[in-house]
Amino acid sequence: MKRSEKFREEHLHIICSYCGKLLDGPEVWDRGNVELDLSNNTHVTCPDCLLENFPSEYLAIQEERRVRIKNVFKKGYRELYGYLVK
Repeated sequence: MKRSEKFREEHLHIICSYCGKLLDGPEVWDRGNVELDLSNNTHVTCPDCLLENFPSEYLAIQEERRVRIKNVFKKGYRELYGYLVK
């Protein structure tokens, strides 16, 4: 069983309200043609549709991410994530 198939079975099925793509994992959107149980569905807006339909909100989210990453490096990523660095 693929990771994406396992993810779909164990979690809510997150579907883009605009284009119908499914979230297959962290930041991986796919147009899979899978029949889903209606009780496990929830709808959001995927990044592509967010950019197309709400460009100012998309840019604000990207700026927020950039600032968070910048702050991590200001604090020193080795201090925060040193256990990952070998």
